[in-house]
Amino acid sequence: MANSIFLNRGDVVGPASATDGNLAVFDGTTGKLIKDGGAAPAGTVSSVSVTTGNGVSGTVATATTTPAITLTLGAITPSSVAASGDVSDSVGSMASLRLGALGLTSQATGDLISASSATQLSRIAAAATGKVLQANTGASPSYSTATYPSTAGTSGNVLTSDGTNWLSSTPSSSKYTLLKASSGTSSAAGTTTLDSIAISGLTALDTLVIDFVADSQTQDTAGFTAAYSTTDSTAWFAAGTITAGSPQGGRLVIQKSPSGAGAIFVNPGTNAGITRAIVTTATSWLGSFTLAIRHTGVTPGGTLNYKWAVYKEAGQ
Repeated sequence: MANSIFLNRGDVVGPASATDGNLAVFDGTTGKLIKDGGAAPAGTVSSVSVTTGNGVSGTVATATTTPAITLTLGAITPSSVAASGDVSDSVGSMASLRLGALGLTSQATGDLISASSATQLSRIAAAATGKVLQANTGASPSYSTATYPSTAGTSGNVLTSDGTNWLSSTPSSSKYTLLKASSGTSSAAGTTTLDSIAISGLTALDTLVIDFVADSQTQDTAGFTAAYSTTDSTAWFAAGTITAGSPQGGRLVIQKSPSGAGAIFVNPGTNAGITRAIVTTATSWLGSFTLAIRHTGVTPGGTLNYKWAVYKEAGQ
């Protein structure tokens, strides 16, 4: 049939023309007619809804079509996540974590982790080079100011303490311990104690050694005694009179005698003409006593010069 128009049911009819890119919208409520809806809206994102929980919160920096969204992770407590489980680090390795046991908020190279209580871990900050970690009863270890030698030193050295640190030291080659040393002069006309030393703590195997020199000038000195026990008023060794111009000196070696606790053996050593002797004392060698160097008088006008040293040799 010429000039006939056929319409199928369900067709949607629009305007005769439209603008490219515009939106098509329904015209009316029939669902059969559409019209030009104009350009597509260029809207922006003005807000983002973030469901907070487990310490997570979020904000939108600026309302744009491509907004920057910042998510913040706050404190995580055992009540907000499982009490235990596996945690992956940035490279995917697994580490077992029990929440509530960690109290660390920061760390640095060289730090150590220590239990500060039955349920809490804490950080022990790294210390300066050379310090040592020292145990503390009931508390975390701490670095000590005491230092040890970084090397053993010379072969044969021993560790010695200076009261604070341990040192690598050369062992003493001397077997004697100096107890007292002095020197001086005297012109006293009466009995005079020139010097003395309190002795205690000796063992039966210990030895006392006394070095002395006495020189009387111009006049004689009477009753010179290089080893006199003031505790029981006993002369352990008496050189007698020191004649003017004739100095005397030598070494006394004094030991406990096998004869008994109150007996000592005196060896006058290089003192010519003086024999070895056993001296009986009221005070035990193993007790406490005081030894002195003294004389009973310098002749008027004279002067006595003396030197005196007392050593202990530990028994073997």
